[in-house]
Amino acid sequence: MPGARRADVRAGMMKLLATMPEVKVEPGDGVLRLRMTDFPDACEETLVVDHATGVIQAIGTRGKRPSVVVSYDVRRVTAADVLKG
Repeated sequence: MPGARRADVRAGMMKLLATMPEVKVEPGDGVLRLRMTDFPDACEETLVVDHATGVIQAIGTRGKRPSVVVSYDVRRVTAADVLKG
């Protein structure tokens, strides 16, 4: 997601998720767990996000620890840096 590094985009997504009654927010140790349980096949998805920045740290499914760890390497580059690439 190109916008994931932008705080305003993450804040907008959090506001959107907050309007969905199916999404449960559970505070943790420095994180928020956003849990969606209202799928027709009884599936459950969880996003683990940093409570201060909203950056996704992990994604998982019901009954399992989050199975995907997300890490970002956000840095400023020039067009020349990208073209070298």
